Amino acid sequence: MKRRTLLTIAATAAWLTGCSSLQTTTTREHEDLESHLLKVERVVIAPPEVSIALIKVSGDNERIASLEHSTRQGILNLARRDLRVAGYEVVEFDFAKAIAEDEDFAFTITQVRDAFDMARQELRAGRELSAAQKRAFNASVGSAVNAVSARTDADAVLLLRYAGFRKSEGMVTRDVASSVAFAILTMGQGLLVHNTSGAQIEAALIDGVTGDVLWTDSRAGSLDASIATAAMSTLPRDIDPQGAVPAAVAAGAPVPVLEPASGELQTEISNYREAFSGELFEVKFNAMQNLTWSGISDPAVFDPVEAELLRDYASPSPGRTGELSHLAKALGLSGNDKYRATLETVARDTKAYRLAKYSREALTMLDQHAAWNPVILAGVDQPGPWRLDELRTYNLLMAEDPELIRVGAKNVYARYLHHRRLLEVTLQSLQHNQARDLDNDVQVDAVNWLMKALANSGDMHYHPALLQIAAESQDRSIASHARRYAELLAGLAAPRQ
Repeated sequence: MKRRTLLTIAATAAWLTGCSSLQTTTTREHEDLESHLLKVERVVIAPPEVSIALIKVSGDNERIASLEHSTRQGILNLARRDLRVAGYEVVEFDFAKAIAEDEDFAFTITQVRDAFDMARQELRAGRELSAAQKRAFNASVGSAVNAVSARTDADAVLLLRYAGFRKSEGMVTRDVASSVAFAILTMGQGLLVHNTSGAQIEAALIDGVTGDVLWTDSRAGSLDASIATAAMSTLPRDIDPQGAVPAAVAAGAPVPVLEPASGELQTEISNYREAFSGELFEVKFNAMQNLTWSGISDPAVFDPVEAELLRDYASPSPGRTGELSHLAKALGLSGNDKYRATLETVARDTKAYRLAKYSREALTMLDQHAAWNPVILAGVDQPGPWRLDELRTYNLLMAEDPELIRVGAKNVYARYLHHRRLLEVTLQSLQHNQARDLDNDVQVDAVNWLMKALANSGDMHYHPALLQIAAESQDRSIASHARRYAELLAGLAAPRQ
């Protein structure tokens, strides 16, 4: 097996990339893309390759396993969401189980990855080309992908590769002192690095029958899963041979194109920073409640929280312990691994039992929100049909994690019962999720909340879907709730008729 090195460190005086005055792109598409996409409906995501290194002055770099795990899950969630948004059906396949049962299958997946490495040279992957050149390619990974496609019953395979780094404190100090730039060679491309952390991701859609590389793109950015959204933003939409249209368009809802929601987000971040930098704990507590499902990980919000926690954690008074405990949990909401050491220190060294307990809980929350936050704010930098809170609700509804879906359904129930486009997304999420194997209470509750939101809309457009679930669901609880919600919807709609 070929050893794939994702990160190499090399000192250099300067590394510059030539810039063209023409519009350029890192996107690559097959020269006959449309004819391939007519045959692609079902896509399976191969296990993402994720490598994140802690860069040390000694050169004895270490992989950050905990961050790799949360980033891998975050990338998967975002890729699933983006594939579904593009109109593809995502095949859920247990690769870990299949590999455990068949070692040859693991080797087959490696062969596909190695073949794509070879195809990258022909694709000139990662390099900026003019937009007119992005379709001048006919690269293939060969027949190895056929076995993956057949085993998973998928028409195409999505490959994902992520490489990230974080500098140790010693490395950061050395950089500042010596002003030496370090080039990190990632996926064969050099990146001049002045930041203390960063990452690059590459995605590729492979035809499961022909082995042709249909599309690939890469992006560099911050050390979190959110850059997956940027890479997937150029994924070509599915072409339906029957000419189907998105549900919201079929429903007749106008679909505006708004400015990116990032402007609203920056205003929010400023407001949160002001709240956490003040003296009144009541203001901070209210900010924490709103922050929970905001998707925000920006240090501008959480650095003041960390500073206050580090200042007072050692021997707090009984009254102060409660306040600091909430601040510790607020750091957990960040999903930002830079606060892990602080939470570990507080949990270990504080003399307040309650604060130690909440800090340990915050460490668990940190891992959860590392996966959740990029999903919640996916697409925030891109023009689209949603304002910021609408975008969050859309992303929650389209997520794969049932906890996020449940929150999205609750948002619709609380705020968007007359928002037709979000109701259509709620219906889409319900139809997708009620058909899955519901093997835990959170999944069942998420489906119930989706039905509750549609029922309380009072719109009979959603009545047939509830009746169908009541008649066909294999889960007795879901079927029972569907009947009740269908009756509720009919009752609410009756006065309007």
